[in-house]
Amino acid sequence: YLRNLESRLKWSAAARGGALIALAALGATLVLVVAVRQFAFSEVSMTGARFLLFLALALAAAFGLVVPLLAVNRRRAARSAERSNPEFKERLLTFADRGEDAENPFLELLAADTMEVARQAEPERVVPKRRIVGFVSGAVAGCAALAWLFLAGPSYLGYGTALLWGG
Repeated sequence: YLRNLESRLKWSAAARGGALIALAALGATLVLVVAVRQFAFSEVSMTGARFLLFLALALAAAFGLVVPLLAVNRRRAARSAERSNPEFKERLLTFADRGEDAENPFLELLAADTMEVARQAEPERVVPKRRIVGFVSGAVAGCAALAWLFLAGPSYLGYGTALLWGG
């Protein structure tokens, strides 16, 4: 149960991170193209804009994807399940903390008791599929908008995006 829940939490974090990266790329591109236009797309301004774009993407990837993925663990999965279903009464947290202690005779009883509640609280209730699909949709929409700007954007936005990303 905890393994499945941890997997769903990782998928959710990855989808949220992907959406954040795509939207950061789109937002930074728009802001930088408008700013670089003031300098007539000069080589110096484009180099600075590319550096800022790289920095924005690196920060979005670090804080939106890597840090949340590293934070997902068995204890956090148990805590999420406990929050969404109070019927666990901290049994899942106890099991997550003591899961490695194989010599504890009460661990098997705790696991059996916890599984009774876990049958009612499936992992999809804790991390709904629509949340993951929503974040993936946001990532796809951000990438699609960026691709549109790059390939067929209007006036200077298209030209600046192509210069910024394509070189």
